[in-house]
Amino acid sequence: MDLYFFATGTTTGYRLSGATRIKKIEIWSPPYSAASSNYQTNTIAFQWATTQSGIIGAPSRVLTDTALGSNDVGHVVSRPPIGSLAGSWISAAATMTDTLFSLNCATSTVVDLTVSMNIPEGGVSTDNAQPLVRALAAATAGVIYVSSYPVGAVTLVPVFMATL
Repeated sequence: MDLYFFATGTTTGYRLSGATRIKKIEIWSPPYSAASSNYQTNTIAFQWATTQSGIIGAPSRVLTDTALGSNDVGHVVSRPPIGSLAGSWISAAATMTDTLFSLNCATSTVVDLTVSMNIPEGGVSTDNAQPLVRALAAATAGVIYVSSYPVGAVTLVPVFMATL
C-alpha cells in the first residue's frame, strides 16, 4: 500500500512503511445542507469486503446511519472482521487490486482511517526502500505525502498532509 511515501524527485518516491494494517474506520456524514430542504436525509452505507481473489469469506453486513434534518450527523465506526484481508498486514510490496471495503456517502463526508504501519528492517533509506506502485508526477523532493484513494467513483483525499 502506497499510503505514506516520501518523494526523492518529481516522479520518484519510496514507501515509508514495510506493511500496513487497517485497524478501524470511522465515518461522519454531514447533515443535509440545502436551506429549503431541512427534512432531507444523508445516509452512509459501509461494508467490509468478505471475498478476495476468489476466496469466499463469511457473510458480510452493511453498516448504515443517516444524518437527519439539518442538525444530526450520520456516524459509523467499524473494525475489519477477524481473518479478513482488510484486517491483515498488507505488504508494501503487494500489488493487489482486491477491494477492502465499499463506501457510499455524501460528498463532504469525513472518513477517518486508523492504520498500523511497520518500518522495513534496516529503517527507511534509499538502500532498502520499496519503490511506489502508483505513478508519481509533480512531486517535490524531500516532502512526505499521503495517498488519496479511490473508493468507487470518488477519491478520498486526506486533509492533514500533502497529497498527490
